[in-house]
Amino acid sequence: MVKQQRDQIGKVNTNNEVQCEAGTHRHFERTLADISARFVNLPVEQIDNTIEDAMREICVCLGVDLSALWQWTDESPRILTLSHLYSPPPPIGPDRPDSVDAEEIFPWTCSKVLKGETLILSTDNMPPEAALDQETRRGFNVKSSVVIPLSAGGGPVIGVLSFDDLQKDRVWPYETVNRLTLMAQVFTNALARQRSDIELRESQARLQLATESAGVGLWIMDPDTDSVWANRQNRSLFNLQEDEALSYASFNRAIDPQDRERVDQAVKSAMQSGERLLTEFRVAAPDGSVRWIHVRGRRLIDSSGNKIRLMGASVDVSKRKQMEKQLRDQLAEITDLKQQLERDNIHLRKEIELQHVHEDIVSRSSAMQRILGQVEQVAGTDATVLIEGETGTGKELMARAVHRLSNRKNRLLVTVNCASLPPTLVESELFG
Repeated sequence: MVKQQRDQIGKVNTNNEVQCEAGTHRHFERTLADISARFVNLPVEQIDNTIEDAMREICVCLGVDLSALWQWTDESPRILTLSHLYSPPPPIGPDRPDSVDAEEIFPWTCSKVLKGETLILSTDNMPPEAALDQETRRGFNVKSSVVIPLSAGGGPVIGVLSFDDLQKDRVWPYETVNRLTLMAQVFTNALARQRSDIELRESQARLQLATESAGVGLWIMDPDTDSVWANRQNRSLFNLQEDEALSYASFNRAIDPQDRERVDQAVKSAMQSGERLLTEFRVAAPDGSVRWIHVRGRRLIDSSGNKIRLMGASVDVSKRKQMEKQLRDQLAEITDLKQQLERDNIHLRKEIELQHVHEDIVSRSSAMQRILGQVEQVAGTDATVLIEGETGTGKELMARAVHRLSNRKNRLLVTVNCASLPPTLVESELFG
């Protein structure tokens, strides 16, 4: 009778343990399901807090003392940085450092993790080659652990997630380890997305800094939705508000009416033909002045060949335009001055010629001035000139003056003394 009662009590205890384990397993499954659901469409800025909350809930559900998530730094692949930690108060054992040299204090574990192996470790039962790892674990009062490498999409290991028991050596069922591995993958995907977001933001910040320093405005136009994305610099060039919804019409209204049709034709031509967009136009500045904008762009087609967008950059070239106008004005002024100088030069040369053409004639009497005036009048014609006067009055000087002012001044002047010719030779000497 007593034996039957003992058997019945044993069966009841066994059933209670099975029911307890089953209940714990169901609770663990629900916890993991709830945690996984939180990471769907989770904002990047909430990833860190959500991971730490998930680590806490898993530890509480399984009765684990501590969980730590370490990540390798980009600057030094050997250094593991503690990025997420759950340790219930009061802390058990020494504090965890912010970073460690994994290859120095956990060489055996590090080599296994880098190969993508998930480890179930008992500090008291580690292989001889893991002696340094065993000593380090005892220094941190770690009795038992599950160590899971973090790798996204089959890529390199970016870190490690551990769940540690500090007070007792425990058994880690296969199903539990498998579920923890799946949860580690959820954490890894979230961290990879966080890293990508950080890199994207840093890239955008560098691009923004570069474009602002260079005064370049970036824009992308989607003709299907008639929407336009533009950075802050481009909005400023077109006098558009930072929170204003943009469209092609928004930019078109900002363009000077005299340039709108020409710019519109250039944009349509670039969209249809795929040729580069290259144009310049005017935009009215808030102070009423005119701002010249240089736009360069190109058409983009997606992999399916259907989606077409126009992407480009805008630059304020008002200073260049102003300098070009000043240069044109200066060139025009130089041309006018050159022409004026040429006219003045011609006039001065004529004045000099008139003043010094008769420099070998010293007489300046009114009668002589009248004769010299007649010489200047007749020199430009092809008429035959007869000069009369007494011997020694300067008839030859007058002839030379007529020659210097005539169209034949560059040709030879031949003089003949008729008084020395015999009467019989005058006709043949003068007329051949």
